[in-house]
Amino acid sequence: MSTIATLMEANGRFMVAGALTGTVTGIAYFVGLALTIKRALNSSPVFAVLIVSALIRISALLFIGWLVANSFGLWAALCYAATFVVVRQIAVRATRHRISAGIP
Repeated sequence: MSTIATLMEANGRFMVAGALTGTVTGIAYFVGLALTIKRALNSSPVFAVLIVSALIRISALLFIGWLVANSFGLWAALCYAATFVVVRQIAVRATRHRISAGIP
């Protein structure tokens, strides 16, 4: 049996759980970022809004990652991080597309 098959047999469910959690967390993170930017543009203490939002989003991201690592193990945590990066890439590309198309 190959190494990948052995890995998937032993940790497959946990890896899927980490990936799903990373996807949901990534979507929530970037939706929160978009809402923060919209709110910051209309508020007077722009810096305060951005800092508070960043602290909340980063803390939640790290805490959920810690929960995944402690609950499901290293492979689940790696899948969590990898899918967050994939969601980030999708968010960046979607934002660039909206900007180039002139969509507010």
